[in-house]
Formats: sequence, C-alpha cells, structure tokens
Amino acid sequence: VFSVKSVGTVILGFVKGKEIMVHDELKILPNRINCQVKSLQINDKNYNSAPTGCHVGLALKNVKAEDIERGNVLTDKELDIGKII
Repeated sequence: VFSVKSVGTVILGFVKGKEIMVHDELKILPNRINCQVKSLQINDKNYNSAPTGCHVGLALKNVKAEDIERGNVLTDKELDIGKII
C-alpha cells in the first residue's frame, strides 16, 4: 500500500474470486471502508478489468493509504467478520 502523487492510494495484490473492473464499488475489510477502483494495472499497463489470478495494482478513490494494512481484503460483498474464524 502506498500513495502516488496525482494518482492517490495504490494497492497491490492478487485477484481472487471474480473479475475486478475500473469503477467497481468495493469494501476494505475488516475496517469496512468503502472505496472505488479508479484505475487498474497489470504488468505496468492500464486495463479496464482484471480476471481471477492476475497480480494487479489498483488506484483507489475515497481511501487513504494509512487506512489500509497488509492482509486487508478488498471485496464487493458485505461479510459478517465476526462469523469468519
């Protein structure tokens, strides 16, 4: 997780579960922070979507880098964290 001037908060990770697309409304867990995918890169090239299994870089709107920690999960679902153990 880091911040890039003129881009904003950027996270790196693997896509699991389903495709991610630019403009997707997502939630960062466990803190339940709402955000939106501003842009998406695979191997330093811009794309509109990324399929499962890809290593991606995502620029996110509406979230600060300091609000995200290693191991957080980005999801499109509301999960009841208290029941996942």
